[in-house]
Amino acid sequence: IIKEIYNLNQEKAKLLGFENYAVYSTSENMAKTPDAVLNFVESIANKAKPAAKEEFKTLSEFAKTLLNKEKMDSWD
Repeated sequence: IIKEIYNLNQEKAKLLGFENYAVYSTSENMAKTPDAVLNFVESIANKAKPAAKEEFKTLSEFAKTLLNKEKMDSWD
């Protein structure tokens, strides 16, 4: 079903004169293009990364001190 939805979305975009569904779906949004969306996401990730690393360090120290857990798992 997912593949069929994907194919229908691609077909819809092409019928409307767009290169693909990503270009179609962003054409009326604030971002306007898929590349603009990717640039936005990358800029947020770059700005958030230092804070995320610090938070991970704090959580790791908490787990080690209070829970006797040496290593954090991905589900922690």
